This record gives sequence, C-alpha cells and structure tokens, in this order.
Amino acid sequence: MATSPSSFLSERDLETLSAPTVSVDDAGRVLGIGRSSAYAAVRSGEIPSFRIGRRVRVPAVWVRAQLRLDDVAAPTEPAALASQSA
Repeated sequence: MATSPSSFLSERDLETLSAPTVSVDDAGRVLGIGRSSAYAAVRSGEIPSFRIGRRVRVPAVWVRAQLRLDDVAAPTEPAALASQSA
C-alpha cells in the first residue's frame, strides 16, 4: 500500500506549504535535502525561485507538486509558475 506524502509531513510542514511561497530553507527541509544543497539547487535552476529584495523565495505550488500533494503536474517554466502562484 502506497503512503500518501502528507502522511510523512508534519503539521508545520503542511502549514508552511499553504503559503504562496516558502523560503529556500523551508523548501529544503520539506523536500528532505540540506540547506546548502537547497541553495545550490536554487543557484543551478533545479529549484525555481525568485528574489524579493534580499529574500529568495520558492513557489509553494512547485514544492507541493514535487511531493505529489496536488493533482497538477509540476510547473517548470517561469511563466507557468507565475500564473499558478498569482
């Protein structure tokens, strides 16, 4: 029997993912990777992100899609991300 991704996420993680965007640290924690790996993935473009002032944010819709929490395919193009998080 397959386990649902929400069964291994804490209430805090699920609450974090309910926001439109998450920090790189939070995205890494929820995805199960370390902080430096998360920032390296952002720099390489593997994790989509955008900057607001000095902060780097990750669209929560992308993180949820990677964990198959939503029934939509994971958007990879910036235009698709912008339209889904607006």
